[in-house]
Amino acid sequence: GRTLAEKYFGTNKDPDQIPTTEENSTWFRKEIPSCFSIIRYKKEIIGFSIIIPSSKELMKQFVSKKITERQLFESIKKQKIIKKEAIYLCSVFIKPECRGRGLAIKSLIQSIKKSFDMAKHPPLFYWAYSAEGDRLVQKISRELKLPVYKRIEKVE
Repeated sequence: GRTLAEKYFGTNKDPDQIPTTEENSTWFRKEIPSCFSIIRYKKEIIGFSIIIPSSKELMKQFVSKKITERQLFESIKKQKIIKKEAIYLCSVFIKPECRGRGLAIKSLIQSIKKSFDMAKHPPLFYWAYSAEGDRLVQKISRELKLPVYKRIEKVE
C-alpha cells in the first residue's frame, strides 16, 4: 500500500501530505485498524483505502486551509481518545487496470460503516486529488446520506 501511495500521490515529496512511512503505517494498523483496508481482486492486492476519524473542529480547520493534511494527521495522532465526529476520506487507490468495478466505493463504505456510528450522521471531508476522486466522494455521500465538505485550493 505504501509503495502504491508514494508512486501515485508523491506523498514523500509534498510536505503538506501525510508521509508514507513505516511509522505511520504501523499507527494506522494499531490505532484505527478498521479504517485501513487492503483491496483485493481475484486474491491479488490491487489497492487500498484509508479513512481517518476526526473532530469537527479539525475538519473545519482543514477544509478552510488553516491546517495541512500532515498537520491534521499529527493532531489526530496526539489525541489520547480519537474523536469520531467526522470522516476524513484520506486516500484510495486502485491499480488502473482494475478500476471501474466499484471496489473503491465498496471498500470505503465498509470501513465507514465498521468504524462510525451512522445514526450520528458524521460528515465526510476530503481533499480532491482527481476528478475521479470527486465523483467517488459524491457517490459515497449520496449512498450513505452524509454531508460532505471539500478542501478547495485557492486560485491566486
